[in-house]
Amino acid sequence: MSTQTKRTRLDATAASPSDAPTTPMASARQSISTSVESLQPEIATILKRLGVEFLVSLHKLYSKQRQVAKFEDDTSLIPISARVNFTLKCSKLVEQDEEYTNLATETNDIVKNFQMDLRKKIVATAKLEVIALKKVAVDTFTRNLRMAIEALLVCESGSYDIDKVVHTLIRVYDNRLFGFIGTLDLTLDNMLATYKRVHTLTTFPAPFLTELPSSQTDTSDGNRSMRNLPPQATLVLFPKLWRVLETVFVIPFSLYLNVSDRNAKSIELKTLSDTFFKTKSTDDSEMQVESEPPADPVLIKDLIRKQVSSETKRLTNEVNRLKSALANQQSKNGSRDPSGALKKKSGKLNQVAGYNNASADDKKKKTAASTKKKSQLSSKKRSGTFKRN
Repeated sequence: MSTQTKRTRLDATAASPSDAPTTPMASARQSISTSVESLQPEIATILKRLGVEFLVSLHKLYSKQRQVAKFEDDTSLIPISARVNFTLKCSKLVEQDEEYTNLATETNDIVKNFQMDLRKKIVATAKLEVIALKKVAVDTFTRNLRMAIEALLVCESGSYDIDKVVHTLIRVYDNRLFGFIGTLDLTLDNMLATYKRVHTLTTFPAPFLTELPSSQTDTSDGNRSMRNLPPQATLVLFPKLWRVLETVFVIPFSLYLNVSDRNAKSIELKTLSDTFFKTKSTDDSEMQVESEPPADPVLIKDLIRKQVSSETKRLTNEVNRLKSALANQQSKNGSRDPSGALKKKSGKLNQVAGYNNASADDKKKKTAASTKKKSQLSSKKRSGTFKRN
């Protein structure tokens, strides 16, 4: 028996999992994974871990900065932990008293001032956390940056001073390196000072160069010697390293900020859309009702009469049905023998009475027999007495 193969047609308009809105962190993590996918697996694993660690530190810092900005923009906003719901309560005997009203007002003022004082302390603490998180993020960046460059140099021919290469990259790509991390407020001098502190360097090795040659003629042998440029292999190394570092440290957080901004705008647009179209729908309905012409009074009366007649007929049928059910129930109750229960009861009474009568007769018979026996004994005694005499 042959079975026909079923064919399924895919709906091109159906939403796919990729269409679902993503979080900023998920988008940034995916960007890191995609950027290192073509590298050697061991290097890809190292770079992914370094990039994600730095991304997490930026995420914590950015979230705390948004929290502080939210409180600074709205001075009346009270943090949840500082919200106190206290009411001075009393009995009905004094709730209308003027003195109690003054006390309640003073209590409310105390609670409000207390909440505002707590708010100031919470915001000040959040700002301290921002400073601490910023320091952690910068330390993480300088540490991970050196580790990433060291891992990439393993695959390059020749030996290089890692700190010298790092210094060169920082000098050459300072605008592109620090421009994206506005969250850190990081400058070139701060970056160099932090790098020396984290890696315990007393002095920074001089960079190979502070800017890349602008044209091919600048890299010729004569010009290279005049400008004191490094060899061609070293010059080519820096753009290669920067492309990898940019995709691991720079682009993911830029994508994070873009997705975060897009999600915030989507929420705002959705709220605006719901408000507008809900109001428009209400206005359209109201306009449609108002545009309806007035109905004919005769037609309205006829409709009312028909509706009343239909309801009256329905209620009459319901009453008749209830009357019929009641009559049937009464007829069933009337067909029973009302004396049945009485007969049963009287039968039981007769049985009890018969038992009592039988008991009385037995007692009489026993009494008579006993009396007769006694009389016989007494007669025998008399006869015996006569014989003795």
